[in-house]
Amino acid sequence: MRRGVVLKRKKGKNRRQQLALQGEKWEKKEVLICNGMVLLLALLSGAGMGLKPGWLIAAIALCMLQVPSLYFHYKKARLEQKRFQEANAYMAQMVQSFSGSGKILTALKETRETFWGGVMHQTLTQAVCHIEQSCDMELAEGEALGFIEKAYDCERVRLMHDFLKKAESRGGSCESEFGLLENIRRLWEKNALRYQNTVRLARNLVAFEYLLLMAVCMFMLRQFPRELTILELPFVQGLNAFLVVCFFLVYRRMDKKCSKSMLRDTRRMDELGAKAKLTYIRRFCGKQAFLTQLPYALTLLALLLFWCVAAGNFVIFPIGLLIVVLVCFAGHTRYYYTMYMIRWEMKSVFPGWLFDVLLLTQRENVAVALAKSIERAPAVLKEDLKKLKLELEQSPLSADAFLGFLAEYRMPEVEGIMRKLYALNCGKGACKEVMNQMIHMNMTMLADADAQRLKWKGDLFSLYYMLPTVPVMVCMAGYGAALMVVIFRNILTMI
Repeated sequence: MRRGVVLKRKKGKNRRQQLALQGEKWEKKEVLICNGMVLLLALLSGAGMGLKPGWLIAAIALCMLQVPSLYFHYKKARLEQKRFQEANAYMAQMVQSFSGSGKILTALKETRETFWGGVMHQTLTQAVCHIEQSCDMELAEGEALGFIEKAYDCERVRLMHDFLKKAESRGGSCESEFGLLENIRRLWEKNALRYQNTVRLARNLVAFEYLLLMAVCMFMLRQFPRELTILELPFVQGLNAFLVVCFFLVYRRMDKKCSKSMLRDTRRMDELGAKAKLTYIRRFCGKQAFLTQLPYALTLLALLLFWCVAAGNFVIFPIGLLIVVLVCFAGHTRYYYTMYMIRWEMKSVFPGWLFDVLLLTQRENVAVALAKSIERAPAVLKEDLKKLKLELEQSPLSADAFLGFLAEYRMPEVEGIMRKLYALNCGKGACKEVMNQMIHMNMTMLADADAQRLKWKGDLFSLYYMLPTVPVMVCMAGYGAALMVVIFRNILTMI
């Protein structure tokens, strides 16, 4: 028991430290307000559910245990929103300042002046001081930008920094690229805010749905006749207390979703995982997969027939036959699922890789830019890029090398991009016009990838709308069992 208290205190202390590191404080006044709101809501809910004093006190005590988590998620949600706004404002100002000066140090100083305090101001001050105190300017700038990337771990920030470093070393005008960066930032901001609003709306609707279902339970329990009342039974009292406590557990779960980082990048496949999936797809043989599953399917079919004959009932035979067919094609199902995952990953990471290639083509030809992009390329593209590099080394003007890149995955948008790269490589058409077309196509792909990813995550929240029904259905089943007990008890009394 004593150790449990120590662990709980450590957990609370860690939460305070997490907030303190980002400049947020554990305000006692706000904690008291949170305690008061939870206490009032638990008291009203418990009283409405007809809880006796003992059960009411127990339910309130369990609800009050959720206060530290609820308050932490509330503060963390505000903190993450603040970090998102700071990172977004930093990118917008940094690009604007760099477009005027062409120097990273000058742009950092100007951007620092737009932040009057907080983590971003401190991080920018640290970055500026590091560059000014260093002898190697180019190395120091990379390290200084790394400070910002560490404080605001975001793919968009890293993408912008990579562009700024290359633009400074290359020199010259980069107006079209600046416009591209600004469009990417605005698109990212729009999609991220839309997703965050979806999460908050889902949390509020789930809470409202739960309270509505609790009201239905309250109304139903008070409609039974006096001789069939079950509200006073200890079992029903426990169910009602459980229902009240579950409301705060469900709300805490949804609130935790709202406090997740808006800057965090999507998890990507590592090299081992991507290599294993790609190897499986390339070695897959439909006939062999069918023959491998066939013995299992025949065994299952024999057991099904034996069961139906022994029972003398063939009603379940069609369902069992469907299961047998699914077993036969289990290998094909796995193949199509793996192919879907690979294509989804490729569509998600391709725009970011292509943007890196476009930056490299500012100083190199297409073949060299493709070769240099391999080192930082996403894991799922590396093997195909190495194959493309070898083909271009053997035949630099080969159209098949470009058109065959990722062709087996049947992605028309990628094929269109590779045709443009081939034209750029061969010098066909106006270079600036081809580059602008590729930038537009890449922007479209990036927009679609972001929109699809966030739409998929948002659609998953529709499952949470079913969450309140689980504890309510448990309670309903308990009410039915309690009602049956009361009915039988009254029958025995009459006998």
